[in-house]
Amino acid sequence: MEKQEIIFIISLLFIGISIFFFILILLINKYNAKANNCRKTKGKIITSTLIKEKNSYPIDTDMAGPTDQTKYVPKIEFEGILNGDKFMSNKLYYSSINNMFFTSSFSKNIVKKFPEGKEVEVYIRPDKKNYIFLIKKYLC
Repeated sequence: MEKQEIIFIISLLFIGISIFFFILILLINKYNAKANNCRKTKGKIITSTLIKEKNSYPIDTDMAGPTDQTKYVPKIEFEGILNGDKFMSNKLYYSSINNMFFTSSFSKNIVKKFPEGKEVEVYIRPDKKNYIFLIKKYLC
């Protein structure tokens, strides 16, 4: 390959990755804006634990065998009360797109921030009263 072809391919990769992250940021901002329209109410953490997930990625070469990756994800269940009605949920965010970015250290911090029994503010969608979530913005 010539030097110009390599530079062109690298440039295309850079542009593609930039477009991907730009769209991702737009989606997160869209969901954060929708979360701002949700109603805040009182709630309580019922359970707050870390779940161990083990992912296996088979690599089909002679040089490497299967790769195992362990990741911890938060499992937080909570209730919210609105007009005397109790609603239960385990949704941390307005959208599940944010769940894609959980790292083990982030998950541990979330569980520490929301221990069992803690009184919290939760958010309820105005169009779906049984749709409640715990964290209003992705970056908390």
